[in-house]
Amino acid sequence: MADGGNTSVTFTEIYTTIINPMCVSCHDAQTKAGNLDMSSQSVAYTNLVGTLASGTFCASENENRVTPGNTSQSILYSKVSAATPVCGSRMPLGSSLTSDQISLIGSWITAGAAND
Repeated sequence: MADGGNTSVTFTEIYTTIINPMCVSCHDAQTKAGNLDMSSQSVAYTNLVGTLASGTFCASENENRVTPGNTSQSILYSKVSAATPVCGSRMPLGSSLTSDQISLIGSWITAGAAND
């Protein structure tokens, strides 16, 4: 896994090591917790990057789930890293990411949240 200084983090790495094993069980095509479907890598990218949050607790924030280059304006980053996220509950619900996983997401966002 990459560290916080690594700017070559790929979305494939984020999806395969974090989103698919830790998030898809609640954010699949049927359940769509928070009105967010991440059932495949392409669907997850489309529904995260440059897309306004639309779930019950976060839609009123009028912020993107992921704002490329800016972790402080990315609801996803707040939801996985903050003790009290900007909206809703800390994710993943009932669990937490490791500091390395959080750094990986932060590095990907800071580097521009590119889709590989």
